Amino acid sequence: MRIHRFFSGLLILFLFSGLSFGQKLFIDFEKYETGRFPTDFISTFTGNGIPGIWKIKEDETAPSPSKVMAQLSSRNFGYHFNLAVVKNTNFSNLKLSVYFKAIRGKEDRGGGPVWRYLDANNYYIARANPLENNFRVYKVVGGIRRMMATVNLKITSGKWHRIDIENIENEIKCYYDGKLYLNVKDNTFKSGKVGLWTKADAVTYFDNLNVEEIR
Repeated sequence: MRIHRFFSGLLILFLFSGLSFGQKLFIDFEKYETGRFPTDFISTFTGNGIPGIWKIKEDETAPSPSKVMAQLSSRNFGYHFNLAVVKNTNFSNLKLSVYFKAIRGKEDRGGGPVWRYLDANNYYIARANPLENNFRVYKVVGGIRRMMATVNLKITSGKWHRIDIENIENEIKCYYDGKLYLNVKDNTFKSGKVGLWTKADAVTYFDNLNVEEIR
């Protein structure tokens, strides 16, 4: 299967790069009950409005069929960020990947991963948006989102795409579908939890959250 070949390729790359790894996390959502919120996560949000609705859905097109994590609420608008954060995680230097599929959204669409998450008002986020056709990396500090880098790209709805993050010390590299697009340096956050993010009314599916800590 192409997912397994992808991670095998990553393993070979890491061995030859001389990197070593600590704790690992891989969630394909298959063990969770359809229609329920997974107990290993925390649902919260940044900004205004009400909590999003995160549930396990069935999607036979998923990278690891058939269960995915879905943000289903379209009730929020404006400055509102939905978050589903993995409990009991704490990663510093890491490599992270996640698949997402943008389903719908009038004000916003798409999403991406969060990492070095301290709380609902402090974390890093990289996201892709099909309405704006761009890929961006932000930091949220004290509840205020600040863009660190952006690139214009064709982002398609209704199809699976992958976002990869490499954050070693203060250097952050962000990849979209396997290609490096964003590279920034920032010292704001040293470590924290990992999770998933959408904005406002964006309905988005996620699959195969994979995280490895680099030592």
